[in-house]
Amino acid sequence: MKLWGSVRQGAAKVAFEADKMVRIRKQEAAIAEIQKQMQAQHMALGVKVIELFQAGMIDHPQVAAVNQQIAGLEVQITQLEAEMEHIKAEQYVEGADPSVAASSGAPVSSAPPPAAPIEPVAQSVPVVEAKACPNCGAAVSPTGAFCPECGQSLKASE
Repeated sequence: MKLWGSVRQGAAKVAFEADKMVRIRKQEAAIAEIQKQMQAQHMALGVKVIELFQAGMIDHPQVAAVNQQIAGLEVQITQLEAEMEHIKAEQYVEGADPSVAASSGAPVSSAPPPAAPIEPVAQSVPVVEAKACPNCGAAVSPTGAFCPECGQSLKASE
């Protein structure tokens, strides 16, 4: 009888551990879903901040730097898209020298032509000296209208 009791106890423990693993996986899936929703909200917030910056409603040097970096990335995308369109326009000509592209007369290579290097935009961001908020002393942009920490109007203090 002791053997069957031991087997039953072992089976109960295995069943408990299996149930525990199922519950853990459900919790991990729920956490992952919430993290995905949170990431989408962060993305939406970032898009909104950039829109407000471009509309002149936010004036902050860090937002300006991020906006310039995004603009540099957009330039890179445009260059790569132009290269892709050039590749799509190439035509195969039967009987032609396979080392020459029919559309351009240039030798065919497996690698795309090198793009002009683009310097990281963040390096070209001018350093703007911050001033202190007269209310709380936090660093504020010299062109900002309100303190980002306490909301004090900076125009009234000038």
